[in-house]
Amino acid sequence: MRFGVSLIPQVPIDELGDIARHSEQLGFDDVWVYDHYFARDTYSVLTMVADRTERMRFGPGVASPYLRHPALLASVTATLGEMSGGRAVLGIGPGGFEFPTELQTPIPKPLTATRESIELVRALWSGGRVDYEGTAFSIRNAALNFTDGFSAPIYMAARGPRMLEVAGEIADGVITHGINEAHIDFVRERVEAGEAASGGEHTALAFWIDCLVDDDLDRARDRLRRACIIMAGGKYSDSLIPVYGLEEGPVHHLREALGRGDWEEAERRVTDDMVDAFCLAGSAERCREGLDRIAAAGVDEVIIATTAWKTGDEMREGLAGVAAALGVGTR
Repeated sequence: MRFGVSLIPQVPIDELGDIARHSEQLGFDDVWVYDHYFARDTYSVLTMVADRTERMRFGPGVASPYLRHPALLASVTATLGEMSGGRAVLGIGPGGFEFPTELQTPIPKPLTATRESIELVRALWSGGRVDYEGTAFSIRNAALNFTDGFSAPIYMAARGPRMLEVAGEIADGVITHGINEAHIDFVRERVEAGEAASGGEHTALAFWIDCLVDDDLDRARDRLRRACIIMAGGKYSDSLIPVYGLEEGPVHHLREALGRGDWEEAERRVTDDMVDAFCLAGSAERCREGLDRIAAAGVDEVIIATTAWKTGDEMREGLAGVAAALGVGTR
């Protein structure tokens, strides 16, 4: 099993480079950096990660083609690959809550846009001039003039059944969340359906989770409630609610609070079941047992979020505790 770290650029950029290096020393395999307009620039951070690490893969987790055109994603990934000796990875997805709300940018066809972006990126990487006619994105006579035949793994963020199937068809990996065993089975089955349709190879299953090691389970859950607001209360199909192991009533109450923009009330609406559906929390033994269940269900990588830690020192200390509890670098 691979272990990744998801970095939110919420601390000074120099510290982020140190945290990436610290993660590598702890045995983590990948660094995924949030790509949102409201945080420090992702690609500046990734440049520092490339400089401060020697072994780890790294990339945006995840980039939206509505924020950065697929041609730019092709260029910046190839550049980071050149800088790092081929360690760059591209994580891509349609975008988050800030596009239709804060940026006033609709995402009318998220599935189509993501598929076309991946096809366009790979076409540009293959070399030569590219003409591409899509619904969301099109290019004419475009080319990267500094590389020919570049390639890198592409991971696609996915949640719904059709998006998961498309990830199985065209991506090297899928990034999702929800660690209930029924949900992991659901993800694997949909991704495998996509693989079968395309005759493709295995698509790596990467699950994004928060993990907080604390012998006081209630305290650990309380610290993780805010991190679960969007995961549990976001705009996903009601059919997924029982797959996550949740009940409709509490999820709808959370969505109502979130819809009003009342984040304090939304945090109070996050139940213990919601935390356990998306996070590992509690003693080292409890977290390790949870990871064992995830691994047995066929997950290829867990990406540990740093959402619960607010400073560089907290991130370093927290990641060290997670690494020790989960056996990072020894599995």
